[in-house]
Amino acid sequence: MKKIVGLLLGLLVIAGFSGHLSATKVTSFLLEEDDPDNYGMVIGQIIDVETGKPVKEVFKVEFNPAENIANPMMFRQNFGPETDSNGRFMTKWEPGNYILYCYPVKPSDVYCYSPLPFNYPETTHEIRVERGKITRTVIKAYRGGKLRLMLVDPAGRITRPNDYVEGFYIGIHLVNYIEKIESYDADTRHRVGKLENGECMFTSIYPGDFYLELDFGPLGYGSRRIDHIRVEKGQTVETKVLVDMNDTTGVEGRVFGQNGAALKDVDIYMSERKNGDADSFRISAAFSTDSNGYYKIIGLKEGYYRILYSDFLRIETTSETIYIKSGIILKKNMKVKNR
Repeated sequence: MKKIVGLLLGLLVIAGFSGHLSATKVTSFLLEEDDPDNYGMVIGQIIDVETGKPVKEVFKVEFNPAENIANPMMFRQNFGPETDSNGRFMTKWEPGNYILYCYPVKPSDVYCYSPLPFNYPETTHEIRVERGKITRTVIKAYRGGKLRLMLVDPAGRITRPNDYVEGFYIGIHLVNYIEKIESYDADTRHRVGKLENGECMFTSIYPGDFYLELDFGPLGYGSRRIDHIRVEKGQTVETKVLVDMNDTTGVEGRVFGQNGAALKDVDIYMSERKNGDADSFRISAAFSTDSNGYYKIIGLKEGYYRILYSDFLRIETTSETIYIKSGIILKKNMKVKNR
């Protein structure tokens, strides 16, 4: 009996891969009587909308429960199959409603897009998997561009900060401007990149205007923002960001409690005044004190900053406005009130 069921299933699968799949479709197939998991079957293919042909690049297809789309912390939790050289994939999956998230395994200018909440550019449409049935679906692919980010030292050489922060603490965000809105703070789509060996490659980017935000975290280095990056279809844009760990513009000091003891792990935020507005600041750097209560933040531009000391469990949040001069490390100790 099992051999017969397996043969029927194999024939259905082969039939599903003959030619191009035309739409999301559900048909029935037989499950083995003793199959404890009661799966459904999903057969899909990624098609280039410009040529109408299958995408040859290998894509990873992730299955995400549809209810998680409203929670960005839960999104992209389940892994799935990879496509073959004809853009096809096949897998058994638990019944339910899913969002298929597709991205290229290797750097590519191909992306799959659908306007869903949180605007992941590779996200495709929702599908429903039913027990004992085959769901056939077609995923549309588009041609975009690539962006290569490089951290360089003053001599123009690619620099690696160090392995402790490499690829983990340095936050890299690629953000798309909203059309017809001048404020750069009002953005709609963003991608998070990973730094490896001083470089970060964004692939399968839909064409448009972007800016980059870099947060150097525990490096104690000011954040960077690179505006007006234009990504075109089929092109690779290269952007270099100067990181000088010997910079002499910044602030350093120690943080003490009411009893005079140095405080470890106090969060320190540096917010740069925006456009000369005395009441408007934008975070430029963040750091934490070491075991001696010491901190040092460099790589800042000359200007007014609001420096804030915070630890919600131990101290009262304290802040004041300071002025950073070019080429000078400002000495700034702070005594804070304990909670």
